[in-house]
Amino acid sequence: MQRVTNTGRTLDATGVGDVMGGIAMMLVEAIGGAIAGGSALVGDATRTAARWRARLEQRHHLAGLDARLLDDIGVDPVAAHREVEKPFWRA
Repeated sequence: MQRVTNTGRTLDATGVGDVMGGIAMMLVEAIGGAIAGGSALVGDATRTAARWRARLEQRHHLAGLDARLLDDIGVDPVAAHREVEKPFWRA
């Protein structure tokens, strides 16, 4: 279980990839089933879901970095915490 603690708040970053994967699959299935021959729209939805999942995974990995590693890559711990707190759909 990986956690980031900044400003007294603890964030649990485990299991979020599974939730996003499920949401992505439901989105693709719903759009694919609702639109016959709408492969362009399904492709757009699939790319969006993949982008969201990648963003979620990156934030999950960022949440696992300690202050020393964040310093090594030049990221302020408070800025990292703000990034981790963002919802997956927000860039």
